[in-house]
Amino acid sequence: RKQLFDIGLSGPIAGLVVEYPVGEGEFIRQGETLARLDTTALEIQLEKAKALLQQQEQLYRELEKGYRPEEVAGARARMLSAAADHQRALARHKRLEGIRSRSVPALTGEQFEEARFELERTRQTHSAARSDFEMMSSGYPAEQVAAAKALTQAQLQEVRRLEDELKKHVVAAPFDGFVVAEHTDVGEWVDLGGGVSTLVRLDEVEVR
Repeated sequence: RKQLFDIGLSGPIAGLVVEYPVGEGEFIRQGETLARLDTTALEIQLEKAKALLQQQEQLYRELEKGYRPEEVAGARARMLSAAADHQRALARHKRLEGIRSRSVPALTGEQFEEARFELERTRQTHSAARSDFEMMSSGYPAEQVAAAKALTQAQLQEVRRLEDELKKHVVAAPFDGFVVAEHTDVGEWVDLGGGVSTLVRLDEVEVR
């Protein structure tokens, strides 16, 4: 014996119907589409969210991996070059100081100031180059890596949220059955909780 169950279906969200493939009197299997709502704007959001996620993931991987060996080697070379420049400037400054202490007329105040300026400039350059080398040798700060990881995870959750929203725009049959009533059509707007279709399920029931 077969017993009929009349089930009314409602859309989980509001939206414009762009697909309504099953008509009244037709059979539909569980999981097949009863109606599909417009997802144009949502798909654009998801595409942007995925692109941003890809950027965040790449940044996180780079930070976690640290600087490349060639970058560290380049920083070391710049540090050594800056150190050599500073030593030359220091030697010239000391030499001019000695000449100045002997009151040699050939040495002008302008020459000495130039030497002093060059000494300070090379000192600062060497200090900055040494800091860069030390930073690259030890890798990125742990807090910077942790922040990049947190941003990546947050963006991943946003992508999943949008993907879930996309799924809600498809109303699927919860069981095998026949469509006995249509409550909307392509091009019509379905409000939140609005009817989509009415199905009848055929279940075999044991009778004693």
